[in-house]
Amino acid sequence: MSSLVPFLLVIALTDLILGEKEDSQLHELSASRGVFPGEKEYPDVKHGEAREGTSLTDATTPSTTTINPTTTMSSLIEIINTGTIPLVSSGKGTCRVISNDYYTYILSPRYPSPHPPSSYCYITFNTTEPRFLRFLPVTPNFGWFDYMAISGVYKDKRSINGQSTSQEIIFPSTRVTFEYSAFWLFDQNPFYIYMEAKNNDCQQLIKLRDGASGELYLPTSFPTSPYCQWWIRAPAGRRVFFDVLEFSSGSSDCSRSYALVNYGGLDFNGPSTTRLCGQSVTSALSEGNEMNVLVKATVGSLTTFRAIYSLI
Repeated sequence: MSSLVPFLLVIALTDLILGEKEDSQLHELSASRGVFPGEKEYPDVKHGEAREGTSLTDATTPSTTTINPTTTMSSLIEIINTGTIPLVSSGKGTCRVISNDYYTYILSPRYPSPHPPSSYCYITFNTTEPRFLRFLPVTPNFGWFDYMAISGVYKDKRSINGQSTSQEIIFPSTRVTFEYSAFWLFDQNPFYIYMEAKNNDCQQLIKLRDGASGELYLPTSFPTSPYCQWWIRAPAGRRVFFDVLEFSSGSSDCSRSYALVNYGGLDFNGPSTTRLCGQSVTSALSEGNEMNVLVKATVGSLTTFRAIYSLI
């Protein structure tokens, strides 16, 4: 144990020295408080002194493909996609969340200043309609013993470190959890995370009326934007029957190409979720009035999916 202590001190000291070479991007993206009207703080957030520089709104242009707001109505079915919508969040810890209708930033505690040892953040995100998520960490001076991870649906957990900086990660749903824990020695370097709720042709909220039934299938654009979600909602006290008639993932890698059918709420990681991989079918009856379906694949894959639903 005595030989381990000097080693840890050397590592921590190296971390401290590297931190002094703060990446210029961090200076440029520093912003005064109040940049966004939708800024959200957690109870124990502590703000550092803001530096001069461009605002966060000017620093990054959102890359969301524009989808015009649509509401398709028949006498029995209402299909909703209201276009660009913000991420919503809740959590605990000393990180800071800043957002507007287009994108969201997670800022390290006291950003852009260094933050204290053992700082901690735990934040969950979601949207009010189906969307998928673009996640971009900027962590050039991330400490060797710091911990950062983001977890998504189907138990998809990604560890973030200094090598992850500016490497884009796409999650098939905005329902994700972010966690950060700083090393217990010395102040830690600032970081920020860029997040964007993205839209395409098959992110739909579907509301049913008496006698409703319908069919789901993948749009022709799916190979280039292979993320689909349908949230089907019945009136209170009613249920949804869902039947997958055809599914082929187009890949033998079940961690990258799959379908999820959730019949008990919106937790795709919970016990009320059936996963399809390879070539398979299933049917389900919702426990309440919600049925949630997600299809994910790799770009260019030959995935096929067809299903029907009806109000019970």
